[in-house]
Amino acid sequence: MSKLPSLREIVGLSLFSVFVAILLSHFGFGENDWSAYWRATRLFLSGQDPYSLVAHQQLAAQHPETSSPGLQIWNPPFLFPILAPVAVWSFHVSVQVLHFISVFLSCFMAWICFDSVAPRSLRLLPGAFVFLFPPLLLNVKFGQLGVIIAFGVFMGVYFLLQRKDFLSGLFFVLATPKPHSWYLIAALTALIIISERRWRIIAGGLVGLFPLFLCCFLFNPEIFSRWVSLENNPLTWASVSGITPIRVWLSSFGLPNKWPLFVIPVVSTAIVLFIYIYRRSLWTVEESLVALVTLSMLTAPFGWGFDQMLLLCSFIFSIAHGIRERGGELSVSVSCAVAPILGLLYLAFLPYFEAYWFFLYAPALYISWWFTKRLRERSLHKNGMRLK
Repeated sequence: MSKLPSLREIVGLSLFSVFVAILLSHFGFGENDWSAYWRATRLFLSGQDPYSLVAHQQLAAQHPETSSPGLQIWNPPFLFPILAPVAVWSFHVSVQVLHFISVFLSCFMAWICFDSVAPRSLRLLPGAFVFLFPPLLLNVKFGQLGVIIAFGVFMGVYFLLQRKDFLSGLFFVLATPKPHSWYLIAALTALIIISERRWRIIAGGLVGLFPLFLCCFLFNPEIFSRWVSLENNPLTWASVSGITPIRVWLSSFGLPNKWPLFVIPVVSTAIVLFIYIYRRSLWTVEESLVALVTLSMLTAPFGWGFDQMLLLCSFIFSIAHGIRERGGELSVSVSCAVAPILGLLYLAFLPYFEAYWFFLYAPALYISWWFTKRLRERSLHKNGMRLK
């Protein structure tokens, strides 16, 4: 993995993100789903029930600038302390802040991925590439939190590989509101902790979780009982997961269709842990990260298009492998266009297909990454160079 951006680069990225955030909010992006998160966090901070539809509708009547009063939040309670620094602002300002966070963190992750593969002189390019990535566009359109979850996983893995274990555990906490989308990484991290006795990862996680639980008990002592009694169950929805078509097929024959929700993730976890134990040197860092995220997306019990933000690494790596240096000059292969083309097809087909069919984006992007990486390896081999 590349080094983190410098302070000057971060300042430049921040100014760029502010400009894009203002532009997006001007056109009304991000107000739909964020309305529910904003109201839920406000209800949480005031000691009310953020999971109550009645409470949402009452607060929506007081804030007509919000929308979708019928949306229900099902995420665990410690999501609300994470969102509190954004939701304390007025609704329209909070939308701009959320856009800033989404754009900044997406560019930040893309920067690190791109810089670890492509020529360093081109490290500004990821800021443009991320806007060809459909999951980011879905997040900013609806005002979703997929970018925050992806950032928590990305930085958790980044510091895990750097053996900065305390920071790794600390950042993984950001992704805990949606563990289903990265459960294989969580399982493998747990095995690494046990097998290598890297207990500082757990220490970092506990230090990160403690203030979240403390906020829950201080602002809303009954929040956990309210969450447990929540009747809304996302497992019944046709989501963007490879399990959903299997369940649809089973239902068409009148067969039980709930067992894949549990059997497939358990089998996938067993396979990943088996490979790590017995074939630990099978993958490089990049290959393992891309493969784990792809398999997590395919076998997660449920997930949505904005949860596919975790595929950003596959997307950026795929583009970066198509750009290389030859004798001090840049060479751009047409293969780096495969991932953006997949993104454009994703967006073009959105109005015409059931949402769950977009689980195919994960394996398609994996194939794109594998193809461009192999082409780059062959090119470097011919020129007597080693892969960066």
